[in-house]
Formats: sequence, C-alpha cells, structure tokens
Amino acid sequence: MWRVLRITLLAAAWELRCTRDQAGVQFDAAAVARACAEAVRRLVHADWARVGNRDLPAAAGVCPSWFPRSRQVHMEWEDFQLAWCVGGVVARADQAAARNGQPTLTFLLDASTV
Repeated sequence: MWRVLRITLLAAAWELRCTRDQAGVQFDAAAVARACAEAVRRLVHADWARVGNRDLPAAAGVCPSWFPRSRQVHMEWEDFQLAWCVGGVVARADQAAARNGQPTLTFLLDASTV
C-alpha cells in the first residue's frame, strides 16, 4: 500500500507540474494532496469491483479479450483487505455485510489526511 501511495503522490505532483508548465496554472501542496487522494480512490474502487466478482468482463459489459489471461481479474476479500484496509488509513470494508450480500466500502483517505 505504501509503495502505491508514494508513486501516486509523485505522479500527482508531476502531472500538476506539467500542467503548470504547459498552461501556467499554479498549484500548491493541497492540490497535490487532492489529486493524490482522488487517484487512490479510483484504485481502491477498481479493486473493490474485483472482490467477489469472478466474471468482471461480463459484469462490466466489455469484451473478455480486453483482460489478458496473465492478469487475475478476480480479487479475494483477504487480498483487498491487505492491499487497502491495513491500519485504517485508506479504506474500511465490512466483511460481515459482505457475507450478507451487502458489502460496504468506506474510503477514509481524503486530501486533509495526505
């Protein structure tokens, strides 16, 4: 998780720097934090969609050939927990609700915590 957070933070800073150079738009540390938090939110939700869904291409309505065979589309509950829920920093997922068919995901990371 920390490797992903570091890379996401660096990518957000680089993208904003490039925007500044191309369009002259200034940014501050808060803008980097917001961009980083939004990128992490997208990653968490992408993995959340993989939990418990063994046929993601069919659920997404896309061609199965878009997903290379070497890439595992399905994600186990435990793997999601290890990737995003350790320490209660990024996300919290309710496993009891998942067993009842109503999985809940709470995204904890926001720009004020980065």
